[in-house]
Amino acid sequence: MAWLTTRQPYCVNTLDPALGWNPDIVHTVRWYNPVTNQGRFSGKLDTIFSRLRFETYQEDPSPIIWLDDEECYPARAKYIETWKPAAPLLMIRPDERIGISRRQWLLIQDFIHHPDEYPPVTLDEEPTIRAHAMHHGL
Repeated sequence: MAWLTTRQPYCVNTLDPALGWNPDIVHTVRWYNPVTNQGRFSGKLDTIFSRLRFETYQEDPSPIIWLDDEECYPARAKYIETWKPAAPLLMIRPDERIGISRRQWLLIQDFIHHPDEYPPVTLDEEPTIRAHAMHHGL
């Protein structure tokens, strides 16, 4: 599992241990430079596309689940569809105020168990999300 979070500078020493995450299973992706902010506005998408490209060359490509309260939205999903992913991609946009809903968690579980029943790109936006300008972290 790869974690692309704006809070990446605090993950290894603070957040990951607090959450009880095993570093052999969950790792924080360094998708932007926290000092210069280089990559802050494009790094997540670049990382997702890098993984999509990698899976294209695999004999048995792995499905991808992308949870993001900022970058999972309809125009982005349509753009990713043009890349024709080799395995299904589930994009989950939770309500930033509450996180992943129970409904979304059930969808994620279904996708994990039956990814071949999904189209190349599936977007789920929690109905309670608020429209706002992207905040790219706090």
